[in-house]
Amino acid sequence: MKILLFILLRLLFEPSPKISISDEEKALFEKIYIKTCNQENKLVQYNLFIPKYKFMQYLAETKDIIFHGSNNSGIAVFEPRKQTLYNGKLTNAVFGSKDPIWPIFYAVFNRALLTGNFRNGCVTADGKQYFHFYSIDSETMDKKPWMSGMVYGIPADSFIHVSKERVQFAEWISLKKVRPTIKLKVDPSDFYYLKNVGKHNSVESHLKTLFFYKVRKIMKRNSKGN
Repeated sequence: MKILLFILLRLLFEPSPKISISDEEKALFEKIYIKTCNQENKLVQYNLFIPKYKFMQYLAETKDIIFHGSNNSGIAVFEPRKQTLYNGKLTNAVFGSKDPIWPIFYAVFNRALLTGNFRNGCVTADGKQYFHFYSIDSETMDKKPWMSGMVYGIPADSFIHVSKERVQFAEWISLKKVRPTIKLKVDPSDFYYLKNVGKHNSVESHLKTLFFYKVRKIMKRNSKGN
């Protein structure tokens, strides 16, 4: 079953990039992390040419940090609030993810320009290989809804992984208020899948958006080639 689900996810969505971190990069990341922890504002001074998602992956692996992306760059404390889980159920929680790419979307997607809806996710069938999908309604996409934002690193000790199905979302929640220990400014260019964000009609079903996500990208590429 896992093999079939893996094949289906690969057909429908975009696979996560393989992230390999060298010993030299680890040393640089650790130096940045220590320096940031000693700063009062906890804002990372990132001046490396290494993609920021690699730095985030290092933090997730070595510091047990959960990430939360936001347009708001001035959050000092995250309070639980009413939100919808991946399965549509309501909860009162703080959301986050250990995936180093998905939170960047929430940081750089300018929600103030949203006129319809957006669909997105980071999913896995085996807990190892993850797949991403991002689609925004056409009217919003025409506004070029991108901005600089902030990814917050939060200690993972109060977070639980809520997705238990065969296909699991990389979604974690905390029922307590939490304080970020590190902040990383990100730009649209830092979002790995920026060129793979799809467009959909805001009134179409969620299922249709998912099934046609990759097909529409291929059709768009072919139309440009002609």
